[in-house]
Amino acid sequence: MKTNQEFIVLRRKETGSFLKLFKDRGTLAYEAEYTDNLQNALFMSLEKYEEDKMQFKSMAKMFGCEVVKVKATYELTYPNGSEVREIEKQPDKLTRDFLRGLFD
Repeated sequence: MKTNQEFIVLRRKETGSFLKLFKDRGTLAYEAEYTDNLQNALFMSLEKYEEDKMQFKSMAKMFGCEVVKVKATYELTYPNGSEVREIEKQPDKLTRDFLRGLFD
């Protein structure tokens, strides 16, 4: 089974490493940690980025970073290599009972 995901990360312009952690140290002071491993990077959804785009762009500038959109495809398999089946989501019992009540 394959699944796709898109998200936003901040990549340092000088080194290409990704923002991993940042802490506010008070008045105009901060501490930032970076990683070369994308899996350890801080990330945000595209929706959240679009809501606060100017704030994130300002933050990227403050850290010397650029805003990068990541499009990731994951292939899910079991440890033995067989493909993972997609699970069909079933409504919970309360929802089913409510819907049955509407149509009875």
